[in-house]
Amino acid sequence: MNTIIQIITFLSDIVLPLFLGYILAHKSKVKRYQMEKLLKLNIYFLYPLLISLSTWIVTINKELLWLPVVGLLTPIIGGGIGFITGRKKFNDSLERGSYTISYMLSNRGTIGGLVAFIILGEIGYGYNQFSLIFNTFTLYMIAYPIASYFSQKSKGTIVKIRIRDILFTRNQIPVLGIILGVSLNLLKIPRPIILGGFFNILIHIVAWCALLPIGMNIVFNFIK
Repeated sequence: MNTIIQIITFLSDIVLPLFLGYILAHKSKVKRYQMEKLLKLNIYFLYPLLISLSTWIVTINKELLWLPVVGLLTPIIGGGIGFITGRKKFNDSLERGSYTISYMLSNRGTIGGLVAFIILGEIGYGYNQFSLIFNTFTLYMIAYPIASYFSQKSKGTIVKIRIRDILFTRNQIPVLGIILGVSLNLLKIPRPIILGGFFNILIHIVAWCALLPIGMNIVFNFIK
């Protein structure tokens, strides 16, 4: 992509759906809960399909294996910094918890993947997905317990976390997309050329399905 196309893609696939989502939420009768079907379609079908197509053609080598490690360490280090600085900034447990989780989590999957695609193309998107292999682990095994801890501390309630509920959930379906793509890759099954064109269409659909609902949940009233 040349620079102009990159800028247009960034605006049309990231800024525009967020903006329109905000407009829909505040200027129309569309309700936030009505976007749940769009989110489910994206998470359970479109996103896993997109991941499988991208990881199908990346070059798998020992250097690539460092990406999941870096992807795992990034939120852990960020969360540690957030936890330490949050103790100095906030007395309220919920505020400290929110501050810590904000340091840990980012939209590496959707916005990060789109930026990688805009700058580096389909291969860049595939590498980005490899860095997110442990993303579910980070979310459910680290971020969720931390959030539960601060929630319990503020409300005095007890939240039980079961390993079964973490490992066997529909939110794990995108991991199956990686497994499928990597399997086809290792089996050296060539990806049909037509699927490359399909990927270039699908990634824009996935972007809108993911960011439009996010835009509907943007609230500026509390920004000071």
